Amino acid sequence: MINCSPRSSAPSRRRTGQRPPGFTLAAEQIDEDNPAGAEHLRAASPHWLRHTGITHWIDAGVSLKDAQSLSRHRSLQDLGTYAHSDRDRLYEQVARLG
Repeated sequence: MINCSPRSSAPSRRRTGQRPPGFTLAAEQIDEDNPAGAEHLRAASPHWLRHTGITHWIDAGVSLKDAQSLSRHRSLQDLGTYAHSDRDRLYEQVARLG
């Protein structure tokens, strides 16, 4: 298991190039019914999983400030790639008013 502590000196899987075994297992299980999804999982990385998780938090209504804190980003600017979810949700809410 990888130590996720910010003070950990253990190398991350991203730096060592290792894929979490669960990605491969999940790809094998869905390959017959969803080959495109399986291929997506085979190409996935821990960083992709992190990005996906943060995007889901924001889509579920977690504020950008809270997502920043939970993901340990140093600034809100670091969340720029995730802001599309928050912006899209805002547009949807405004559209409901009209």
